[in-house]
Amino acid sequence: MEEEALANASVVGSFQHQPLDLQAASIRLVKVRPLAADGIIRCEIIHTSTHADPSGLPVPGSLPPTPYTCLSYVWGPTSPSHIIMLNDKPFAVRQNLWEFLRIASSRSARKKNVSIQWQPEVPFNFERITAALWIDALCIDQENTSERNHQVQQMGQIFSKAQHVIAWMGRSRRLASLFQEANITWQVTSEEKETLAERLLEFCKHEYWKRAWITQEVQLARSVYFLAHTEAATLDSVLHVLLYKPLRVDTEDFLWLRQNVKDTLRKGTSSKLRDNLWRFRLKNCSDPRDLVYSLLAMSSDADRLQVDYDISMVQLAQDVLQYLYGDNICVWRVATILHVLRIHLNVDEADTGFIEAQALLVYRNHDRCNTCSRAIDLTYPRQRFKLGRMFVHCLRCVSNFGCTECTWTNLIPN
Repeated sequence: MEEEALANASVVGSFQHQPLDLQAASIRLVKVRPLAADGIIRCEIIHTSTHADPSGLPVPGSLPPTPYTCLSYVWGPTSPSHIIMLNDKPFAVRQNLWEFLRIASSRSARKKNVSIQWQPEVPFNFERITAALWIDALCIDQENTSERNHQVQQMGQIFSKAQHVIAWMGRSRRLASLFQEANITWQVTSEEKETLAERLLEFCKHEYWKRAWITQEVQLARSVYFLAHTEAATLDSVLHVLLYKPLRVDTEDFLWLRQNVKDTLRKGTSSKLRDNLWRFRLKNCSDPRDLVYSLLAMSSDADRLQVDYDISMVQLAQDVLQYLYGDNICVWRVATILHVLRIHLNVDEADTGFIEAQALLVYRNHDRCNTCSRAIDLTYPRQRFKLGRMFVHCLRCVSNFGCTECTWTNLIPN
């Protein structure tokens, strides 16, 4: 019945986003409708704003803000995909999001109240918490670069102003059992430790913790619910289990995995962008520019760095270097940013003065060492770049220049 209904619906054309006001703090929200007899997931898209004055009233000239919950999740592979209906028109979503929407639209799940240990007076209720959702794959026109720039630039505001954030961990029954146990005041018996350890290891190894955007989404949230299948647990409940001292997990990587989760969950930090870039350098993202953009809102000094998905990774690295250091740039700093942004450049082997093209990101056109006139040949796969707006000096000139950050002679600003 579902396939037939979707086939009939496809003749009306796929869903097209209506434009957002890119001059305002405008966003879209999703309302998930209860699942009908035909089994099709139906959602409604509405436009609203994150702006309100201190009294909670809308800012004059803007749309009134609507209370909402953000979904934090892993996009996952492009295949398989599923068709849902957005404003009664077909729209393709990936498997992981489809599974969440399937549960959020389920009539049995919507009626369920999950008792939460740390806030028993306010149980987790699907229908209440998913009444209005911000979901990036649905609420951002991913084909519109200007809109992506606008929405990602205000991502910190979107998540910090949400009433809740749902961290979707998928349909794992083992994680659902872990969250059930997290909501009970318990003492683990020796017989239960092994089972709990296995579930906890699965939680720490989950792909969710590898995603770059997760750190910002969780740290900026007012409240976080972890959700697996239809079981939910608060951030405090999960941390209680994660830090339970009598529990011993005899695996080599568990301590590292647990520390990675703890770092991601740790709130109240106000680190600088350069520190966050290094601290979270191992996170994954489908667009490598998000290695920077995913950290802007949680970095104390990154409020003026602009999101731009039209620029290359090399240009982004140049922008980050200029933003962080101005003209006070050295090879050590360049090498660190190249490493963090996973930019792998090669140099002509004859030019031993430069390793892995650490001198590419410079700030004035010049393709020879300014002192010894030795040619500098930098090569990027299938593409060559001229040097930027800065002099380049090779290591043979080490006696002429110095650097407070490293022992190499390197890039000297004009």
